[in-house]
Amino acid sequence: MSDAPHPLPTPRFDDTARAALWMIGLICSFSAMAVAGREVSFAFDTFEIMMYRSVFGLLIVIVVATLMGTASQITLRSPGTHVIRNVAHFAGQNLWFYAITVIPLAQVFALEFTAPLWALLLAPLVLGERLTSRRALAALVGFIGILIVTRPSPDTLSWGLGAAATAGIGFAVTAIFTRKLTRTESLTCILFWMTVIQAAFGVICAGIDGDIALPDLVSLPWLVVIALGGLFAAREAILTAVAAIDADMKRMARASKVCARLMTVPGVGPITALAFAAAIDEPSRFKRSRDVGAYLGLVPRRYQSGEIDYIGSISKRGDVRVRTLLYEAANVMLTRCAGPLKLKTWAQEIGARATMRKARVALARRLAIIMHAMMRDGTEFQIA
Repeated sequence: MSDAPHPLPTPRFDDTARAALWMIGLICSFSAMAVAGREVSFAFDTFEIMMYRSVFGLLIVIVVATLMGTASQITLRSPGTHVIRNVAHFAGQNLWFYAITVIPLAQVFALEFTAPLWALLLAPLVLGERLTSRRALAALVGFIGILIVTRPSPDTLSWGLGAAATAGIGFAVTAIFTRKLTRTESLTCILFWMTVIQAAFGVICAGIDGDIALPDLVSLPWLVVIALGGLFAAREAILTAVAAIDADMKRMARASKVCARLMTVPGVGPITALAFAAAIDEPSRFKRSRDVGAYLGLVPRRYQSGEIDYIGSISKRGDVRVRTLLYEAANVMLTRCAGPLKLKTWAQEIGARATMRKARVALARRLAIIMHAMMRDGTEFQIA
C-alpha cells in the first residue's frame, strides 16, 4: 500500500502498460493451469491435484520468501480468517478442476467470472461496504453476459455446470476474505498460509481412501505448471485487493478536510494523514502539541535512580502504525523533498551531529507536533 506525498502523481503510460501485461500474464496462467489440469486429470483425482499444487507451491513460496528476505512477514495474527479463506478456495478450486474435465473451457471460464458478481453481493455483508446502484447495474450486465455465453436450459444442465457455478461462489468468498486479510497481512504471509492449509486439506482428502497416486516424469512438469499458475493467480488477487483498499484510503483522505490539510506537509500522504487523524481523534484531548510526541512513543525514555540520570531510546508507546508512518514521512522529507525547508535543514544538522536515524526520529516527533497544531487550529502547512 503506497503513501505518496500529496499531490498524488498522475498514472503514467508505463503503469498502464505494466497493468495490461500483468492481466495478459494472468489470462495465460489460467489457460495454462486449465490445460495442465486436463492433462493430469487422467492420472490424479482433484484432491491429489490440489495436494501436489499446494505442496509444490509451498516450496516455491519458502524459496522466494527466503531469497527476497520477506520470511519474517509470516505471522499468525488471523488464523480464523486464513482458515475460512482457504476452505472456500480449496472447495472452489476442486470444483473448478472437476468442471474443466467435463464441460467446455469457455463455459468454465464464463461461470468462473461470476465470482466478481458474487463478491459485489457479499462485500456489504462481510466487509460492510455499500452496494451502490452503479455496482448493482454492473453486476446485472455481467450476469446477462454470462447467460448469453452459457445458455443454460433444462437440456444443458449438468453436474459440470453446477460445479463451475459453485466454484465461482467459492472464489468470491476467497476474494472477500483475501481483501479482509490484506488489511493486516502481507503478500508472503497470505501465500504461505494458503499453501500450508490447502496442502493439509489435500493430504487429508486425497489420502482418505488410503491410495495417493505418485507423479512420474510425464505428469511432474504439469503439476509444477499448476502450482505456478495457482500462485500467480493468488498473487494477482491479493494485489488487486491491496489496490482496492489503497484506492478507498485515498478517496477517504481526499474527502476529509482535516486530511487534506495534513497532506500539505511534505512527505505526508493519504495513509499517514488518515492514520494520524484517527489516532489523535479530538485535538483538544492534548493541552500542548508537544504532548503528542510522548503519546505516540517518539520521546526518549528517562531512567532516574539516586544519582543516576540516564536518557535512553524512544519509549515506543502508543500506536506503532502511526509512529512508523511518521518515521517514513520524515525519511521522505529528508530524501525526496527538494528545495529549501527549515525542518529538513534542522533534521540534517541533527544527523551531522549524531546519526541519520536519530534525525529521522526527531523529525517524526516534530511532524507529530506540527500536524496536531494544524488539526487544532485548522491551518495548512506553511513552507519556510
